[in-house]
Amino acid sequence: MNLQTIRATLTGTFALGQQSLSVKELQDWLALHDSLAAPMADKVQTYSRQALEIVLATQAERSRIGKARHGSPSAGGYL
Repeated sequence: MNLQTIRATLTGTFALGQQSLSVKELQDWLALHDSLAAPMADKVQTYSRQALEIVLATQAERSRIGKARHGSPSAGGYL
């Protein structure tokens, strides 16, 4: 997931740099920058959501394993 994010960010940054070089007016550059702000915010939000899902799934799995090891007397755990 991190590698995909880095690759997409570098690709987007390179494309923005290429487009920025072709802009002649400040207003056009600001418009270009603004047009890319929303997609970048969406990418950050998606990455954050995916990272949170991974953390929550890992936490749930660790909790399940912990209960299986120590929660039931038949599993050789403590009472």
